[in-house]
Amino acid sequence: MAIVILVARPEAATSEGYRHLSLEGRFVKWPQNAPHVPVHLTFALATRASVDEQAINCRRVGPVDDLLERSGLGVADFQLALDVALRRWEAAANLVFVRTDDEDAADILIGSQIDPDGIAFANLMLSETRVGPHQLIERSRLCLNPFRRWKIGFDGNLDVFDLVYTLTHEIGHAVGLDHAPGRDHVMSLRYHETRSRLSAGDVLGVRRLYGRPSGDGPRRWAVSTRLGAAR
Repeated sequence: MAIVILVARPEAATSEGYRHLSLEGRFVKWPQNAPHVPVHLTFALATRASVDEQAINCRRVGPVDDLLERSGLGVADFQLALDVALRRWEAAANLVFVRTDDEDAADILIGSQIDPDGIAFANLMLSETRVGPHQLIERSRLCLNPFRRWKIGFDGNLDVFDLVYTLTHEIGHAVGLDHAPGRDHVMSLRYHETRSRLSAGDVLGVRRLYGRPSGDGPRRWAVSTRLGAAR
């Protein structure tokens, strides 16, 4: 689960359990009108093939139906896992995610890889606008490999991947976080089943980008998940 286009700057790493994403030598984040103003991001689930020739990851994204069918899951399972993942980041920072049916205009498009590779990826499209040390994100795409096996929750089997964990990890990339140093973070490089909630480092990293939650928008802490029962 990586963004292969990142070029991490040495100073991006911290001893506080997070690393901000740096692309082409600049840190990245979504536009924010003021430090205490929530960042509203729209997201959509792919219902048809979508091609972005400029993307390095997730160039061709499609619906998740086949991915779910191969793993014995339903659309409701995926939607629930995505909801838990989004609410975790909302509860951590000044972010509000709003679903849209307009796949072409959505800030974040989520779907299945048409050209299967790896486990899951994120791709960030940057605007030409810079604010301080940050290049502003214009759009993002998240894609999961339909030929991997997927589940809801942890059961110790690391050959089958938890949708909640994976979506939380990739959304972390989509909002500007790189892989965290160490192993005990949702944003750690490798998939693990020792932590389901965001670590203190994950939370600190996203708050350094967007600030604490302001209370504008629906927020609730997502509880840990068990196999077959995400809440």
